[in-house]
Amino acid sequence: MSETNEHSRLFLPSKSSPSTSTTEVTISWSNLHVETRNSSSSCWSSISSSCFRRHKKKQEKSRILLQDVSGTARTGQILAVMGTSGAGKTTLMNALSGHYGDNLLVPSGNVYLNGFPTTDTERRKSGHIGYVEQQEYFIDTVSLEEHLIFQAMLRLPSEWTDDERRSRVKNTIAQLHLNKCMKNTINQLSGGEKKRLALASVFLTEPSVLLIDEPTSGLDSYLAMHIMGTIHSMAIEQRKTVIVVIHQPTSSMFDLCDIIFLLVKGGRQAFYGTKDEALEFFIKQCHLSSSSIDGFIEQLAAPPNRNADDDTKIQTQVAEKYASSEQALALKETVEHQLTLGNNTVLTDRMKLFKNPTFGHQVKWLLWRSFVSDTRNSVRTTFVVFRTVVLACIFGIIYFQLCDSGHFIQNVNAVNFTVVALTVNTSAYVILSTMPINNKIGIRENHRGMFSILTYYVSVVVHDFPMLIIFPLLVNSIIYWMSDMDNTWSHYLAFIAVGILVSNTAAAYGQFFASFSSTIEGAISASVPILQIFTILSGFFLSLTHIPAALRVLQYISPHYYAYTTFMILEWKTGSLTHQLNCSRSENYLESTSHVSSYNYSRLDFCTRILRHSSVNINSQHLAFNILMLALLFVVCHILAFLVIFYRANRRYIFDFLFKSKTYLTTDYKPLT
Repeated sequence: MSETNEHSRLFLPSKSSPSTSTTEVTISWSNLHVETRNSSSSCWSSISSSCFRRHKKKQEKSRILLQDVSGTARTGQILAVMGTSGAGKTTLMNALSGHYGDNLLVPSGNVYLNGFPTTDTERRKSGHIGYVEQQEYFIDTVSLEEHLIFQAMLRLPSEWTDDERRSRVKNTIAQLHLNKCMKNTINQLSGGEKKRLALASVFLTEPSVLLIDEPTSGLDSYLAMHIMGTIHSMAIEQRKTVIVVIHQPTSSMFDLCDIIFLLVKGGRQAFYGTKDEALEFFIKQCHLSSSSIDGFIEQLAAPPNRNADDDTKIQTQVAEKYASSEQALALKETVEHQLTLGNNTVLTDRMKLFKNPTFGHQVKWLLWRSFVSDTRNSVRTTFVVFRTVVLACIFGIIYFQLCDSGHFIQNVNAVNFTVVALTVNTSAYVILSTMPINNKIGIRENHRGMFSILTYYVSVVVHDFPMLIIFPLLVNSIIYWMSDMDNTWSHYLAFIAVGILVSNTAAAYGQFFASFSSTIEGAISASVPILQIFTILSGFFLSLTHIPAALRVLQYISPHYYAYTTFMILEWKTGSLTHQLNCSRSENYLESTSHVSSYNYSRLDFCTRILRHSSVNINSQHLAFNILMLALLFVVCHILAFLVIFYRANRRYIFDFLFKSKTYLTTDYKPLT
């Protein structure tokens, strides 16, 4: 126990920063029941059941994840949730915290804080409960200290000054013994350091109740015991109520736990009580033979060489014996007694303390984290700039001094297409290579009340905008001047302006594709075929009048089509390149080209004939129309991307609002605003 005493010294109250709360909170739950929705609770099933009644299939039954479980956790104690895989341990933690993510679950029952019944929303917003999930996601390119500063600026009380928040960050780092690695980026941290960082992110706000899901998974025995010692110190020194999910605990870990909460397959409760009570219950009442709790858990699991029916029978017998045991009756009386002492003043006072920061404050710190990350993210900075500038120089050499080429018309059109392809593909790739993970992190932080989805998405668009100006400015300028396309500044500025618009529109498409996927690989694999189709429909490879009418509509949502057509009109419609036709090689080429020499042309109408031959619409208003359509696609794609992310973040509550059949005490069904 010397290691525990060492950790205890770390958790002395800090005097250098204000405190958010020293309130002691007991959390209790009774008849907590969670199940998945059946197939009828979806938009598609509702439509299909009404439109295809003749082919109506048997509805998929809902699956029970938790089955009427009860328990209580007190201040200064550690309650260990244990059980086999799939027994509902994580579901219990989600239900107690009120964070269901985007899972479509149907909860019922009651969760109490100091005997007062609460809803999911109240538990999330009160700040009393801190939830450390099993899988945490971080922006890997920010340092440990920067991550905690960002958390502090958006989660600590609004009346605190920035200096007070930074002081709180320093104290938390010291308390969790992270000083040595505070300047390291998160991708440089070890597994144990990342676990402690996850604890620090939650402990920063000093919640009264800590829910920690499998903090020792993936760690060796030394690091696992180190983490458990830290958690034990939190419970004792800081007077926290701690509920922790433990998988395959050692005997030393058991010594740090006060209460055992055991779940078996199907989400049924098999025991609640102290370690000594558990040994007595399993030996005397269940007639199981073992000298340790983990031995009983192994007997309740399903080894490969044991019949599944026998396993289910044993688990059912244990659950039934517990339901009629003295421990279950005593727990019921304890929870009922706490209801008589219920008081919501602690809950309401804490909710007043933790108000959402202003829109501007949220955007400011979201942008701060993004720009700090960019300084160390080679995908979005060094690699992209180096690759695109090198490519631009290579293309500039290939198309160098087009006037000296005998294939002047072909090369000018090729330059236009090259600029479009390079701009669209690079802008979309930069977004697709980062945003799926960023969206996943943003949604989780939104669930924790740090900012709204609207704030998050606005910060994303604002953050990307400078890059989407600088990138086309560099690339297009290199290709433009090396290829000697024109020698007027007005034409150059128009060329650059269109390139910037195309780059932003392509990024909007990237945001839209990325909004559907949680992985970079999934987003890229889904978007590449679509971008290839858009490339073919640009008008460079074939005449669009030859594609089937059913597919012709796709060209009107293709950014390649509008971009290529706009560049073609800029180059040829105004006759800005007619001075190049005086080149002798161009003269010879034009006269020897069959599809051009057949025209009776003059210098003034030659460019118009090129556009006609290229199947480009040369209506006098078409240039403005193309620019307007690019701007419209930019707006529409960003709106759709925002709506998809908003749906992913609020999926469960949208379905609750649309398909609810009754209201549960633990669930808030208020309409979204």
